[in-house]
Amino acid sequence: MKPITQKAIFTALTIIFVISIVACASVPKEIPFELSAKELNQRAQECTSSGNYAGAEVYYNTLIQRFGMDISVLIPAEFELAHIYIKQKKYDKAKPILERVLSYYDVDSTNLPRQYKKLAQIDLDKIPQ
Repeated sequence: MKPITQKAIFTALTIIFVISIVACASVPKEIPFELSAKELNQRAQECTSSGNYAGAEVYYNTLIQRFGMDISVLIPAEFELAHIYIKQKKYDKAKPILERVLSYYDVDSTNLPRQYKKLAQIDLDKIPQ
């Protein structure tokens, strides 16, 4: 049996890297229904990190559609979706989502993740009047 060389390791890691980039390089056509909220969120974050905002948007919308009845999933997903729109200067799409996120805190701020209230307000303040 041959020993594994550094070149072989490098080649394998390069292939894995390329596959991971290509996986989020486009908009997913079908998203497996068995993916958990955590898995959908992870895929959305990977797409966002690689600049694939269209793919991230699909994953966040799927996350909201499938798991949006859980407020602890809904708030971060909606915020991240709006934050993508802010990055793209799509203020008309971001504003109603950010306002909705802030409205959740008007109803019950004690049991909600506090950071999203502040982050949503920061992004809302970035929108030109």
